[in-house]
Amino acid sequence: VVGISISTRPDCIEADYLEYLKTVKERGISVEFELGLQSVNPTTLKILNRGHTLTDFLKAAQKIKDAGFTLCVHLIGNLPWDSDEDFYEAARLLSYIKADGVKIHSLYILKNTVLGDWYLSDQVKIMGPEAYRARVIQFLRLLSPEITVQRLFGRAPKEETLFCNWGTSWRKLHNDLEAEMIRQGVKQGDLYRRLL
Repeated sequence: VVGISISTRPDCIEADYLEYLKTVKERGISVEFELGLQSVNPTTLKILNRGHTLTDFLKAAQKIKDAGFTLCVHLIGNLPWDSDEDFYEAARLLSYIKADGVKIHSLYILKNTVLGDWYLSDQVKIMGPEAYRARVIQFLRLLSPEITVQRLFGRAPKEETLFCNWGTSWRKLHNDLEAEMIRQGVKQGDLYRRLL
C-alpha cells in the first residue's frame, strides 16, 4: 500500500481518526481526504438534505489541512438551486482554504429518488450544456492554478439514470470545454486573485 484515499462527509471528521492516520502517514503511506461539499449555498445544502453546513465543511477542511493531509473537494456544477455566483464563490473558497484538488461533477439524476421524482414532475430544471460549460470555465479561471482539477463531469450507471450529461458522453463534453478554453485564450487561474 502506497496511499489511502478517504472519501467522506465533512461531519465525519474526528480528531482521533486524524491522529491515527498521522501514524499511517509516518510509515510513508500517503493519505488524501475527499470531502463532499457539493455547494456553498446553505439553501441548496438543505434542499439536498446533505446533513451538514458550510461551516461544518470549513471546520473539517481546516482539521484535515492542519493535520498535514491532502484535501480534494467535490462540487456539483449545475445544481438547479445554485446561481453562477454560488459556483464562482466555491472557486474562491477552495482557493482561500488551499484545497489540493477539486472534483467537479455534473448533476446526474437517478431513478427511484426524491430528486428523480422532482425531475419527472418538472419541479427541477437543468441548465443546458452550453451554460454549464460557460459556468465551469469561469470557475476554472477563478480557481487557484495550484489546485489540481481531477474531474469536470460526473458519470452514472445508464440503467439507473433519468438524466446524465444531456445524453452526451462525458469525454465529448470534456473535449468541447477544453476546445472552448483554447478558443477563448483562457486558462485555469487567469482571474485568480490571492486573498492572503
